[in-house]
Amino acid sequence: MAICHIFEYFSFFTILFLYKIFYECKNSRYWSVKMILGKCPYCDDGIIEVRDKEVGAKKVKLYACTNAQWKTEDGEMFELTDDSSCDFKIWQNSLARYGKWLSYKEIRELLKDESIEVELLSKKYGKKVYYNKFITLNQEYGVSVLWD
Repeated sequence: MAICHIFEYFSFFTILFLYKIFYECKNSRYWSVKMILGKCPYCDDGIIEVRDKEVGAKKVKLYACTNAQWKTEDGEMFELTDDSSCDFKIWQNSLARYGKWLSYKEIRELLKDESIEVELLSKKYGKKVYYNKFITLNQEYGVSVLWD
């Protein structure tokens, strides 16, 4: 019903023209607005933003400094570009082996407090065991688990 009402006010070509403009804008790099999570702890003017990456045909979020630009040839290995001045990044799935994917909220808390407590999962002999550990920021790996 709504589409019928649109045709009453606009011609088919007008709607097609508007759709084409919207589609081109949506697919341009200017349309995308990145989510900002906080200030980079390792450089003066960088901020941590959310980037969508595809690794091994899986979509994963990369929380990276705006001063870090990454390039890849095969979608598996990411290298810094020559114009990058910071290399800080946290992969959303960096703790996946412990059954944990980091959320936006956890990254914000981690950037603010530099250490947070998370629930991790261990599978031993077919049993699931949950336990709490603290994770901290690490410039090389993004996050590190503090094992007592």
